[in-house]
Amino acid sequence: MRKTLRKITPEQAKQMIADERFCPGIDERLGRMVGAAMQRKIRVRYLSVHPATLVAHVPKALAKAKVHLMEEPSLRESVLRELLEVHPPALLTFRTENGALCSFDDYLRLAVAQDAKVQQVRVVVLGEGNEWYKLKESPVLLG
Repeated sequence: MRKTLRKITPEQAKQMIADERFCPGIDERLGRMVGAAMQRKIRVRYLSVHPATLVAHVPKALAKAKVHLMEEPSLRESVLRELLEVHPPALLTFRTENGALCSFDDYLRLAVAQDAKVQQVRVVVLGEGNEWYKLKESPVLLG
């Protein structure tokens, strides 16, 4: 029996992304991309990459997340524990025009990974690969 997929609008996709303090929101194009991946209209690739290779979609938001980390050391510790789990949640990314991976959903996790010099983080590359978007492995949760 085939599951019926819930129709997700770009606006709903924007609202499902992580905590606003660490994600400044996504533009219409990224909202459409997340919605399309969740509806299985575009394929994705799951990778493990070094966090230093990731570019922040909004660099100021990454800098702001780093300030929050200094203010809340316990937050850093809990995020670092999550990153070091066997199957940590994946960061949502897309490829820029020059081929770089650009992260746009959770700058807190990215900031912790870069600060703690974590060797690998899991990412989901939207619009690339041959896998379908797996909600259970994603930081995006349907409410």
